[in-house]
Amino acid sequence: RTAKLWSATSGECCKTLEGHTAPVLAVAFSPNGAIVVTASGDRTVKLWRARSGACLGMLHEHCDQVDFAAFSPDGASVLTASKLDRTAKLSSSTSGENIRALEVRGPVRAIGFSHDGALVLTAMIDRTAKLWSVSSGECLRTFGHGNTVQAAAFSLDGAFLLTVSQEGTAKLWNADSGECCAIFKG
Repeated sequence: RTAKLWSATSGECCKTLEGHTAPVLAVAFSPNGAIVVTASGDRTVKLWRARSGACLGMLHEHCDQVDFAAFSPDGASVLTASKLDRTAKLSSSTSGENIRALEVRGPVRAIGFSHDGALVLTAMIDRTAKLWSVSSGECLRTFGHGNTVQAAAFSLDGAFLLTVSQEGTAKLWNADSGECCAIFKG
C-alpha cells in the first residue's frame, strides 16, 4: 500500500508514498532521480516527486496487478507489465498518456529498455524473451529457452542480449540476427 524512500547515508526513512489500495509490487526512479514510479496490486501505476513525496498522478490501469515498472533511459516514458493480465504498456511520464500496449500475449517475468530507449525486452513465462520496437510496438524477434525466462538484459552497446532461464542456463544472443552466440550452464 506504500513505498518508502530511504536515505542512503543515514538509513532513515525520508518519505512514505501513500495512495495505493493494495501492496506496491514494483518501484523505479527516473534517470535523473526526480520522479518515482510505483506499480501495485491495485492495478494502478502512479508517479511521485521524489523530494516532496507528492503524487503527480496515475498513468493507467491494468486489468490485474502490475508487477513491473521501468523508466526509459531519457525518462520520457514508463513501461509497465502485469503477469496476470498478460500485458505490457508504455506511457508518457509527463502527460500520463498511454503511448501503446505491447501484445505480449503471455505472463511477463521481467522488462527492460535498451540503453538508447529504442527497444524493449520482455522475459516471459512461456519460455521466451521478446524484443520490441518502442516506436512501432512490433515484436522484432523472439528468443527461446527450455523453461521460464527469469531475466533479460541488453549489453551497453545494444549488440547483445542475455537471457536467464529456470532451466539453469543463460544465453547470449546477437540482437540483430537473433543467433545464439553462447550458452552458459550453472
